[in-house]
Amino acid sequence: MLRLLKPYKKSYSSDKALWWYTRQSCLYPLLNRALRMQDIDGIFVFRFFIRDIYIQLCRHRCPTPVRVYRGQQISEAELKLFEKCTGKLVSFKPFYSTSRNREVAERFALGGGSDGTSLCSVLFEIEADPRRTTTKPFADISVFSDFKDEAEVLFMCGSIFRILNVSPDQNGLHIVRLQLCSDDDHELKKLFEYMNKQNVSWDGILAFGNLLLQMGKLDDAEKYYRIGLSQLVFTH
Repeated sequence: MLRLLKPYKKSYSSDKALWWYTRQSCLYPLLNRALRMQDIDGIFVFRFFIRDIYIQLCRHRCPTPVRVYRGQQISEAELKLFEKCTGKLVSFKPFYSTSRNREVAERFALGGGSDGTSLCSVLFEIEADPRRTTTKPFADISVFSDFKDEAEVLFMCGSIFRILNVSPDQNGLHIVRLQLCSDDDHELKKLFEYMNKQNVSWDGILAFGNLLLQMGKLDDAEKYYRIGLSQLVFTH
């Protein structure tokens, strides 16, 4: 992964994180793959990029409530799980890309060829209110994108949503209605409180170890504690 990212070291700047995120490059797929797979080493490599995107999403945060859409194809088992979990919370690990334009999202839901598996076309309809102070940030990033007609709204990785309902429509789509939740609604509220009290950031290796420890990833936490201690030894 480090080899693939090496060409970006000279040209990357933190104030253009969202611009880099929207480029047709390896950054976007590598970052979201690490988040989706919970690849701790990969997340650590991208920690500064994640922090920079967070800062820019906060800076360009949508000022008023929005209704946005995301179209994709999922398995029948996944769809049934959404139906079963109506009223419960779901967290999407990667950055979550949506569109203000329903037609754009519908094209993503209905497009794509079949690989022999049975997939369901799903349109996620999402309500998000930035006035809920402890929600993760989201912003309209179309100004940074080459595909401005997609009217993209990006949600911070790990954003938490409540599943309101699931219903079919007349176009062969399954509509999954979601509502962005406050972090206070999440079962990991204590972890967020701990992070705020300790001023945990993505910058420090030891702070990253603290976060892993609170997530219950003991082996990974130990690994980064040892890295931090070794650096401490060499700098003193």
